[in-house]
Amino acid sequence: MAKTHAERQKLYRQNLLKNKSKYDQMRKISRIRDNKRRQNLNGDLLQQLRNRQKQASKKYRDRKKLERINNKQSSSYKSRQSFGKAVKRVLQSLPKDINRCVSVIHHIAQEFNIIPKTTSHHQREQRSLSIELKQLVMNFYSRDDISYQLPGKRDFITIKDDNSTSKTIQKRILLFSLREAHQLFLSEHDHIDAYLSLGSFSDLRPSNVLLQSHMTHRSCLCAYHENINLLIKPLSKYIPCPGLHSLQAFSSTLVCCETNEKCMFSKCSLCTNNLENKIITHVTNFTQSINWYQWVLKDGYSKKIEFNGTIGECIEVLKSKVNQFLAHIFIKRQQSEYFEKMKKISNNENICLQIDFSENFRLDIQDSVQNSYYSKVELTWNYFATSHGKGVVDGVGGTIKRLVYRAILSGQQCSSAAQFVKIAQSKTDSINVIELEDIHIENSKVKMEKIFQSIKTIPETKKIHSVKVLQNNTIEYKYYSNSSTKKTYRFLN
Repeated sequence: MAKTHAERQKLYRQNLLKNKSKYDQMRKISRIRDNKRRQNLNGDLLQQLRNRQKQASKKYRDRKKLERINNKQSSSYKSRQSFGKAVKRVLQSLPKDINRCVSVIHHIAQEFNIIPKTTSHHQREQRSLSIELKQLVMNFYSRDDISYQLPGKRDFITIKDDNSTSKTIQKRILLFSLREAHQLFLSEHDHIDAYLSLGSFSDLRPSNVLLQSHMTHRSCLCAYHENINLLIKPLSKYIPCPGLHSLQAFSSTLVCCETNEKCMFSKCSLCTNNLENKIITHVTNFTQSINWYQWVLKDGYSKKIEFNGTIGECIEVLKSKVNQFLAHIFIKRQQSEYFEKMKKISNNENICLQIDFSENFRLDIQDSVQNSYYSKVELTWNYFATSHGKGVVDGVGGTIKRLVYRAILSGQQCSSAAQFVKIAQSKTDSINVIELEDIHIENSKVKMEKIFQSIKTIPETKKIHSVKVLQNNTIEYKYYSNSSTKKTYRFLN
């Protein structure tokens, strides 16, 4: 049977390899021919040729690598025994877990080019937080019941917005530790599916919300909170009880539910004796000497005084303050929550005003405005708990003082209240600054003097945090704004 053309060419190449001189001559002729052909190729054909050569080179390297893998034994070891000992030492160093062992061997094989390296690397799976959750956390930090705004003209930081424009914002101080604030956030938003860790919660803290440790000097503290804190701190050194670690832990230990009015007003039969059962029972020595501090009103001023006594005496002081403290924090939380609610529902018909009076101002001005309008519109006053009314009004004052102070540094004169108002009005359009002259104050005092002399004190004034005008000479008041219990008081002529 006659051979095909392919078979004849194969036989010709096999015979050509036997004659070295003729084979070298044929390779030289072929090389010259291929060079001439490549020189005449255009861009596309030349690129195709190069791609074929690359594929051929890769195929050759893969074949050589496979040959190395298939070698039964490396020539580096002279005997089978020495090779076996080396393998045993390596196996003893590998992880015991089979999956980890395979991963290590696979990685070593890649490092020595025994097997090709993978192009895709393992990437750590990272769960990103939604934009809505991030905004919710930042709004939580900026709430007045979570952090309060500093009023000073130097209490600000400079940041850059998305347009790289510098702007100043007032500093705020976090009222809790990060861990306590995180627990409060989780308790208020337990309906959220995505769990927020303490680390993520801390990372989302706005740059102007500072921790309490950043304050060089802490002033305007709440006497109710601070006096309890000054009692449980020294007691925690002698009483091994988790309820004394912080104010938050202390209040939650004393009651069944911190949102229940009966529990917080010490009217719940289930938790009335929690102080005795959950804290005092851990005391081992009531006669142990102890020192503690308290803020005491003396000569019209609050002074921090040191007391010496026994643990039993310190506990008696704590007992006398617990009921008032629980009611205070309940009112504080209720009023702060109600204030946030009122801000959200404000519109063209309902407005929410936060008013702050300095110590050197009388409330006559406020009353005169109210007497002018309460007969025409529905008017309600809602008061914060004592020492817990910090808000945007404090930041407004700090901003105005800072703007005027900078103007003074630049050379402008400010020697009167009128000049102060004029400078402030020229520096900002977002804050309305007006001057209340002495003559206006004196005229108001004369007009209101008769009213103040005839007015009678409302019972339980210090407990009232919500007042609503019903009609002329009649008001409705409650202990806190969301309370279902309300009382009516009529001013007699």
